Amino acid sequence: MRQKVALGRRRIFAAPLVLVAPLGRAQGARAGESLRYGKALPAPPAGRWQFRVYYGDYASGIEVALLDYAIEFEGERYRVYTEGRATGITSLLYSGLLTQSSSGRFGANGLVPERYTERRGSRAPREVTLDYRSRTVAFSGKGSVPLRDGVQDRLSALIQLGLIARAAPEALARGASVEIAEATGSELETVAYRSMGETSLATERGPIRAVHLERVRSGGEGRARAELWLGYDRKLIPVRIRITDKRGHTLDQVISH
Repeated sequence: MRQKVALGRRRIFAAPLVLVAPLGRAQGARAGESLRYGKALPAPPAGRWQFRVYYGDYASGIEVALLDYAIEFEGERYRVYTEGRATGITSLLYSGLLTQSSSGRFGANGLVPERYTERRGSRAPREVTLDYRSRTVAFSGKGSVPLRDGVQDRLSALIQLGLIARAAPEALARGASVEIAEATGSELETVAYRSMGETSLATERGPIRAVHLERVRSGGEGRARAELWLGYDRKLIPVRIRITDKRGHTLDQVISH
């Protein structure tokens, strides 16, 4: 029997997970745009998905939230949107929604985010604006930093990894790693996603063949640990994300339908 558990006042949404449902045709590279990964990246696959969030390993069945995801295309423009809500006893403590969005362009080098917004319940939203003309990344109320080539936000980075892997599978072979400059809600940092190789996930929809990645950050000791699984039979979209904070508390997101 699946259990429910209250988590006190800790955040139940440790990291976003993104899945996609294109509504139009994404265009390729602009004239003169160089290929960062050696070849043009494919467009994300179509569809809408829901994920269950568990406290501890997903096999424990201690469900605390549901997450829904979608992405829209209009010409070369994209918009990713996610919405999360607590379930069970946890919903008595967290009545608000977590909403996140990423918007920008899509081209030969994949997603080119221009704005990221995150809102938790009634709190004021946090925004990140990426300006490619001034070459700056601005954080709401926290100044700005120089923009780096290939920068992604917290949502677009997870989809971008799958696009890179589809175009260049060797990039995520066991032991290999992909570096991405990521804009969080308050800083820009270079993150490496290291491949732990292929594995099989047992889910309520049956086994999913996936590549297991570990997110490696500078000064990683004492910081939260993040792991990501991309599904081979789902065109390498994320099918699981597991976050363990520095106190050892884990939240595990797994695709349900």
